[in-house]
Amino acid sequence: MSDPIVVDIGAAMQMLEANPELARKMNELVLGPVIAEQLASREELINTLGEALTLSLDNMQAASDLFEDGHNGEAWEYVSSAQLATKKAVAEFREYAGQQEVA
Repeated sequence: MSDPIVVDIGAAMQMLEANPELARKMNELVLGPVIAEQLASREELINTLGEALTLSLDNMQAASDLFEDGHNGEAWEYVSSAQLATKKAVAEFREYAGQQEVA
């Protein structure tokens, strides 16, 4: 019997995180191009949602501070911006989720 292959999982993960193109190719080789494309779309969507939620939370915190200081008009602008930040990302998520149910 041949010697076992030893893989440093931590080093492999770091390599894939540092090189998204390599990670995409590995996914494509292991899973096939269709599933690899779905994973890439999902990752992009997750990043978009994360960015939108971060912006929304920042805007809501700013609005809260402004409400406390009595600057209601400006605070409502931040609330509106928070809603707009998440609205598009949520719509994209719903569209993606609907496509996954059909597939």
